[in-house]
Amino acid sequence: MNRPSRSSVMHVGPHTVVNPILWKHGVCSMLGVPLIADGRLLGVMHVGSLHRRHFSDDDSAMLEREAVRVARVVGEDQLSSERLAARTLQEHLLPARLPTIDGLDSAARFVAADDVGVGGDWFDMFRLPDGGVGVVMGDVAGVGLRAAIVMTRLRSALRAYAIESSTPSEALTRLGRKFAHFEHEEMATVLYMTLSPDLCRLTWSSSGHLPPVMAAPGNDTILLEGTHGEPIGFRLPRPPIDADAELLPGSTVGCFTDGLVERRGESIDVGLERVRVAFGAGDPEQVCNLVMSELIGSSHVYDDTALLVFRRS
Repeated sequence: MNRPSRSSVMHVGPHTVVNPILWKHGVCSMLGVPLIADGRLLGVMHVGSLHRRHFSDDDSAMLEREAVRVARVVGEDQLSSERLAARTLQEHLLPARLPTIDGLDSAARFVAADDVGVGGDWFDMFRLPDGGVGVVMGDVAGVGLRAAIVMTRLRSALRAYAIESSTPSEALTRLGRKFAHFEHEEMATVLYMTLSPDLCRLTWSSSGHLPPVMAAPGNDTILLEGTHGEPIGFRLPRPPIDADAELLPGSTVGCFTDGLVERRGESIDVGLERVRVAFGAGDPEQVCNLVMSELIGSSHVYDDTALLVFRRS
């Protein structure tokens, strides 16, 4: 293991130290070592002397030992603050209550990962200018405050494009073009669905997101596969394509993020089949409860999990 680099300044003054407080208060010599936590440079720990002195190897070793301890405490505090900020941001942006829409019942669930805290999962439901309804489910790559911030920008941009676009694929294409130009280093999957004003038709398009599931009374529960484009931020994007289906009275539709279905060492198809089997037509609150109980229950949550269910009543 390489020893942390250290630096010493034998003559503190305006030409060697930027901060004037040090040399104005009589600090003559300084020794500094980096504060490193989990491979990240957090800062530098300095000690100074009011008399000119040469810092020995023992002095350096002692300061390095203290720097390791301080860096651990500072790193944990920063991580805790970042998680709190990310959770606060996400809680303010996820709908506290889904909109009340005549002829449509809806419910949603969100569970944050146990270990890594908040990521970039989000869902949304809103009225469209033509009287239809927009439904969104998205997942930003990564976790923490950065993912939560990217999520807010995606959510705001998609809302803006949704009211200006005639189809879900058009809105997602605009969203992908915007992020490819301004934030090409970010990546996310997004599913966007629209319900016709009479709620008889469902149209959806996907940028790399998992397929929604639909159950109609008297029919088998199916995954609405369709043809989807590449995730937002993909270097060689394939344009998203629209698919549609009839929404019969009593039909229940669910969309979700990968935290609901992905399990370590298991094919994603196994998880999708579990969702299909657990899902059924019925009251969205009860369907959410059943799906979350069957697929999450009391098990360890490794990734953020979002689920949104709606029914044409």
